[in-house]
Amino acid sequence: MVFSMRLSFFTFGILRGPWGDPKVQGFLDRVPDIFDTAEGADGFVDRSRPAREGDADRWGEQEVPKFAEGREDCAAQTLSVWEDVESVFSFAYQGVHSEALRRARQWTEEGDYSSRTAWWIDEDHWPTWSEACERHLHLCEKGVTSHAFTLREAFDSEGERTKPDAAKINEHHSNSRR
Repeated sequence: MVFSMRLSFFTFGILRGPWGDPKVQGFLDRVPDIFDTAEGADGFVDRSRPAREGDADRWGEQEVPKFAEGREDCAAQTLSVWEDVESVFSFAYQGVHSEALRRARQWTEEGDYSSRTAWWIDEDHWPTWSEACERHLHLCEKGVTSHAFTLREAFDSEGERTKPDAAKINEHHSNSRR
């Protein structure tokens, strides 16, 4: 049986204060709109929702990368599945999410780690938080490879370096629900 591939996407940051701290309220205020926009984005498949019943069965128990050990109350992270690199790129670098990225330094600490990690999965596979943390660590320790990469230094599902296709990014953006 031949499976088509989908893209796992993990985002991670350490907030300048714990959830609920006024220093990070601007970030927290944007989260619902960002999630709504992602869910309406062309090419979006699903995302982990830790509070949703049964989600741990699909995504595993939530974990944080080693960079946040002992700082779990300040960890901001997402785990999602997309059709392709261009769909994530379209979502991430336009609209409400793009605005939040431009202001991220207000709310997140700088660190020696990547804030975004991508990797390809079979369409019948759901990534787990443990897998996301392992891929994230691999990217941070070994750099960009087909095992773990960034949107700007991407690999296709065959393991070859690729650049996001601007026409496909624009098509995803045009097809997204706003």
